[in-house]
Amino acid sequence: MTTQHALTLSQAIEGRLLAANAKGLSENTIKEYTAYYRKLQRFYAAAPDLPDDPLFVEIDVEQLQRFMLTQDYLSKKSRSNIRISLSSMWAWSTSYHLTSYNVAGELETIKPESRAVHPFTRDDVKSMLNCVDRSKPYTRPGKRECTHTVVQALRNKAMIYLLLDTGLRSSELASLLIKDVDKRNMRAKVMGKGSKERIVPFSSSTSLAIWRYLASRPDARPEDPVFITTRDRPLDNYEVYDVICGIGERAGVANAHPHRFRHTFAINFLRNNGNIYTLKEILGHASLKMCLRYLEIAQADIEKNYRPASPVKCWNL
Repeated sequence: MTTQHALTLSQAIEGRLLAANAKGLSENTIKEYTAYYRKLQRFYAAAPDLPDDPLFVEIDVEQLQRFMLTQDYLSKKSRSNIRISLSSMWAWSTSYHLTSYNVAGELETIKPESRAVHPFTRDDVKSMLNCVDRSKPYTRPGKRECTHTVVQALRNKAMIYLLLDTGLRSSELASLLIKDVDKRNMRAKVMGKGSKERIVPFSSSTSLAIWRYLASRPDARPEDPVFITTRDRPLDNYEVYDVICGIGERAGVANAHPHRFRHTFAINFLRNNGNIYTLKEILGHASLKMCLRYLEIAQADIEKNYRPASPVKCWNL
């Protein structure tokens, strides 16, 4: 065995993550890889019959299958992502001649669940917008129920407008820079999955909401993030999720999260006669597959609304 083949799992993981960074993979992808590879390391550390940090070349498919079984508590989507990340690491190691073949490629393919798409209603969004500037009601000893003003109300309103108007992913919203937002021409330059840049248009109302928020930050520079925390730190996609969940809770809107705005934008874009190919470009999808799901929902709504309005039926002909 050569020195090259004597790499341990931890060394291989370090090399894979460095290679992913050098290749320009997105920060979120690298975070996911890191989390999944750490899971694999914890599996070996906990297995009494396996070395804590095995030689990478000695890891076989049976061991990886055992590891995957320990992840059965996760959704099919999450387990599929783990399998893909492992296959990616072994494919990389094969290309560098660290292993002779892709062991992880022998793992059974996991088909993720096809989850139902539930867009927000107009009333849902209006309720959320009405709650951006006030906290959840609370009581204090000897005092009546009250609320207080939310410090980041202008930011939260601009976030809702932009998510609803563009279908941005939460990570894309979080990474948006001020210099990338053209308020006058109502469009933003977005860095999407796979480091693919695209231009996303938005409405004048959204432009105004962004302007009002940024006007409250007179010291903001073009290189600064559009959306920041109360401590002037960039929001990350998890904090975007928490903000939207909190607003939904105050508004009484169940299961409120950023990705529902993406669904809501897409379905209403098609309901309002938007072109499916344009939708694909705005959302940054590599194929039409997901857009066709949105189209099915939009078409079903059209047919549902048509039936009671049919002239033949209404006139009893």
